[in-house]
Amino acid sequence: MHERLREGSELHSHTDWPSKMRLRANALFLVTIVCGTILVVLLSIVLSSGPAQPEEVSSVMYFALCLGDGDGGEQYFGRNGTPESEDCSFYLNVNNTRRSIMAMQNLNQRYSYILYDECARSTVPLKALDAIARLASFKPIPGGTFNQTSAIGEFARHGTERDRLVYYFPCKYSYSDNLLRNANAINDADYEGKANCITFFAGVKSADEMGKLKPEKLGEPKRVVLVSLRGINLTTKVEQNGEAISVSRAYTTDHVSKVVDSILSSFRSHNFVYV
Repeated sequence: MHERLREGSELHSHTDWPSKMRLRANALFLVTIVCGTILVVLLSIVLSSGPAQPEEVSSVMYFALCLGDGDGGEQYFGRNGTPESEDCSFYLNVNNTRRSIMAMQNLNQRYSYILYDECARSTVPLKALDAIARLASFKPIPGGTFNQTSAIGEFARHGTERDRLVYYFPCKYSYSDNLLRNANAINDADYEGKANCITFFAGVKSADEMGKLKPEKLGEPKRVVLVSLRGINLTTKVEQNGEAISVSRAYTTDHVSKVVDSILSSFRSHNFVYV
């Protein structure tokens, strides 16, 4: 009796062994399929995403700041060569730049600084908040000399046809020099393929103290914006496609909006999209 039971048990055990092996094989096969599926999905995600694509930037706005406008930079030399108190300095220009960038920070563009004295050097293009933070690191050079054409040349080396230049005339500047020579240095510069808009900030006390700004080699729409820091009417110093704006030392929010809108207005009509 016991022998029969043992034989039956052994027979049953031998009979279940192939079934157990099949179950294990099926389980292993399922695990392999699941792992393989996960691997395929992961590879698909990695391959489809590919390498990180660089962010496409519409344009760069360059701000040219004269480092010589430090101590004594608030001195204005009139046509008679006499220094007078003037609402113009390196730090005022820096503050104006900061407010302008803050007003444009949602636009798809970068910002670069051209710092010039006798020579000029530029920073890499920065995002708005990085550009604003970078301003704090700039220091003027008291009593330093300057070369305006060096700033124009630096911009010409780096600018593209979609870029814009905001140029601050030196505060410590003698307007007793030849006006036509100073204007021609700007008008004759080759901006072709380098810029389509130039904005000038000037601290002159009258329109007679500066020549007409009409850069010929400028990309379309050939926009020139002239900003008077002393509230002077300078409309006779720009061409028909340009605009002269008067602001004050305070450079209020309304002033900022007025300048920024003037810079961007003509581009909106030329299918340049800002996001």
